Amino acid sequence: MTRPILFDLDGTLVDTPNAIVETFGATLTSLGVPGVSPEEIRSTIGLPLEKAFAQLIGTSAPAATVEAA
Repeated sequence: MTRPILFDLDGTLVDTPNAIVETFGATLTSLGVPGVSPEEIRSTIGLPLEKAFAQLIGTSAPAATVEAA
């Protein structure tokens, strides 16, 4: 009989806040969005992705840029 194993990945095996900051930063850089600090990115953790990127990119960004993110 197979026995299931349950474990906590988030914050236990993976440092997700740092991974999120790194991947958001790389994405923003690839889109040509300058000057977004790790602290600004960290402040969006937990928001839906569309809202987080819209906040980080700024409301003046074209919709296509927000969509690309």
